[in-house]
Amino acid sequence: MFRTQLRALLRASTYGKLKILLPMVSSLAEVEYARAELEDTKRDLARERVAFDRDTPLGVMIETPAAAMIVDLIAPLADFLSIGTNDLLQYTLAVDRSNEQVAYLYEPLHPAHLRMIQRIGQAARRSGIVVGMCGEMAGDPLHSWILVALGIGELSMAPFAIPLLKRILRDSTAAEARELLSEVLKLGGPEEIRERVEHRMRARFPVEFERIALQG
Repeated sequence: MFRTQLRALLRASTYGKLKILLPMVSSLAEVEYARAELEDTKRDLARERVAFDRDTPLGVMIETPAAAMIVDLIAPLADFLSIGTNDLLQYTLAVDRSNEQVAYLYEPLHPAHLRMIQRIGQAARRSGIVVGMCGEMAGDPLHSWILVALGIGELSMAPFAIPLLKRILRDSTAAEARELLSEVLKLGGPEEIRERVEHRMRARFPVEFERIALQG
């Protein structure tokens, strides 16, 4: 079934830019297997003289703590990485975000979560590949400086979130973002990290965050 899916994806790659992303990876063997199957499928299509984009990239979704901890081994086999923050945060904190009893513990700015993202960003830079992010955290303007400083190169979000986030990032500098990250990584509690980030971002972008408050 996997080989059939790869064939279909590669054949579709002639009709537009296509990337293949592997979800829920938890071991290096899974990535090695997928890479080998992809290359074998490319060779099969080439022998059959079926058109496809030979440079179709293969990426890995980092959304399990296991993948985050071995990302230095995974990154060299990938053409890009994508962080799935909803699941990564849930599994890292052992918090079911849909459970109202413990939802208050679901904090994207938790220091453990930030350090995992930092680890992923560092591995991507060492391998010379881009790391993107999807999930609720990626589209929240409050997190924008932190994510830039952590090395996130692409953000996936709902269309309505793009204009505001674009305005904030265009009016920011990497130095500002790195300074804020340096401060929060010294803090041990998610509450104080959120308080520090909110204070800095609201002070820097009062009009933008006032609009967010009104919309909320």
